[in-house]
Amino acid sequence: MRLVNCELHLPFASNGLRHLRELTFERVRAQPVVIQSIFLNCVSLRSLQLIQCNNVFDLKIFAQELKGFQNLVVKNCSDVHFVGINAPALRSFHYHGKICEFKFFSDLPKLNDVILEIAHPRGFHLLSNRQHVVISLAFVKVLTVTSTFLEGLSARFKENEYKEMEFCMPRLVEFHLIVAPESNLTPSDIASFLKKCPRIERVFIDLGNNAFGTSIYWEIHGRKYLSEWETVFPHMKCVKIKGFTLKELSVTMALFFLNFAVCLHNLVLVKPKRHNIPETFVPDYLRWGTTSTAQIQIYDPQEDTSTIIPQHL
Repeated sequence: MRLVNCELHLPFASNGLRHLRELTFERVRAQPVVIQSIFLNCVSLRSLQLIQCNNVFDLKIFAQELKGFQNLVVKNCSDVHFVGINAPALRSFHYHGKICEFKFFSDLPKLNDVILEIAHPRGFHLLSNRQHVVISLAFVKVLTVTSTFLEGLSARFKENEYKEMEFCMPRLVEFHLIVAPESNLTPSDIASFLKKCPRIERVFIDLGNNAFGTSIYWEIHGRKYLSEWETVFPHMKCVKIKGFTLKELSVTMALFFLNFAVCLHNLVLVKPKRHNIPETFVPDYLRWGTTSTAQIQIYDPQEDTSTIIPQHL
């Protein structure tokens, strides 16, 4: 069932929706009382999508009694400021929107696929429970995030040194990162995150048209951090970087994978729009000084015919 531009007044006890399996609200006033009523009435519900809804505010997904509830999508709901989930059977959670508080009230052992596309360029580091969020995603196999998420997990200057957040994502095999134009993210932040993903196989980094920019953090901490790097990635097979340029940080990121993804098969580089790479540049130049045997390919953005694509696209 898909409901668009509706006003809903659902009873708290009704058998009329007990067999409903998939429900989509689009531009609906999805007040907390409506969501509560949905989970009381739709006992067979497998999938719920909230798209451009309002009056959401505190979104509480209490589906601990729904053994078949597997998929949750919250997309561009302008006034949501809290998402709380108690759904042990959940397999897929996709969130697109502004920064908000996330809280998981139960273990999520079946959660395989997560998107946290947070539009706000800053703010995830301000959430007091950000470590709880990433620890709750420990069972995820495919993760898509924006740079806001990763910046919130980057090392912080404490007690006269940079200290990393402690967590591990032991089942993650595919990681997709979308870097916002305003981001201060550096290759060292990406490396630090991937170090906590021992089984990572596929990495996709979308820099858009705004490739990495240098920062004080990079000059003081990031460059030295990577120069002392020793961890290898024995399972990593494919890496794709969109928005690749010949600037220092883009090249540093590509060389990082060539040096430490010891079994890398494919490194795909896609140029950004409105940026010219000299025709004399040969991708194999990046291989100099490394022992990598990976196939390196470079494409113009409109001519990307690579078969290496993220699972979510």
